[in-house]
Amino acid sequence: MTEARLRPLVLLLPLLALGAGAEPKFEGARHLGPPLDGPPQRIVTLAPSLTETVLALGAGDRLVGVSRFDDFEAVRALPRVGGYLDPNLEAILALHPDLVLAEKSPGNEAVVRDLARLGVPVLVVRARTLAEVREMIVAVAGALGMEAAGRGLLARFDAGLRAAQRLGPTAGTVRALLVYGVTPLVVAGPGSFGAELLSLCGAKNAAASGTGAYPTWPLERLIADPPDLIVVLSMTGTQDLGPLGRIERLRSRTVPLDATDLARPGPGLVRGARMLCETLRDHAPAGRRAAEAGGAP
Repeated sequence: MTEARLRPLVLLLPLLALGAGAEPKFEGARHLGPPLDGPPQRIVTLAPSLTETVLALGAGDRLVGVSRFDDFEAVRALPRVGGYLDPNLEAILALHPDLVLAEKSPGNEAVVRDLARLGVPVLVVRARTLAEVREMIVAVAGALGMEAAGRGLLARFDAGLRAAQRLGPTAGTVRALLVYGVTPLVVAGPGSFGAELLSLCGAKNAAASGTGAYPTWPLERLIADPPDLIVVLSMTGTQDLGPLGRIERLRSRTVPLDATDLARPGPGLVRGARMLCETLRDHAPAGRRAAEAGGAP
């Protein structure tokens, strides 16, 4: 599998790890380990969305370690402590953190539990939906003692989504599929922030009948019932479209979108939403674009 195909899935691992169908009930942000002794000054994050949130709150100077998937310029020189599913306990402890931020995942539960047992405060969040992204922002800001900054970031997040919404096509005029990986074909299904963003942009989700938030979509089903647009996330600008690029019935409807922000459930979803809404508007079927330009319903 090429890097272009793999990276969207890598970025989405915290969500894909939950799998399709039933999953453990999540009651919101959880604090594990000892209580915080004042605002933390040595923070380790185990997911890029959490790193991005800390940076957006203006607390980047408190970060001492991040995941190997973090590509923000502000943390380029920081030590790496493993990935979503394989955080390195020893590497984390060596940084002497006074707070570890983690996204809920079956792959990191053991390390998170060990950190708490060894006396390291841990905040566990989940960011599968837009509501949970909002809750994450509030929870992280609270843990950092930056409640006011959190309220400001949340207000900007919501305002940004509203602004993005105004850029999309006329509601209900475009049926679209949002693709995170082409081999296999992994799409935004019901209950995912990707599906919510399609709806926010005015599109009908072609995978609304899918099972789970990120189902694997049968190619035969896509060929038999293709949507108006197939938006394929690219993280390198040179997305290998796989079978979508080899089958004319699908290739003519497929649009690559270089948007890491659409695979990272954090404050940057605002940028991703703007790109998605503009793409859906600009690549809507020609007849519908003409109807919208003429003011037709």
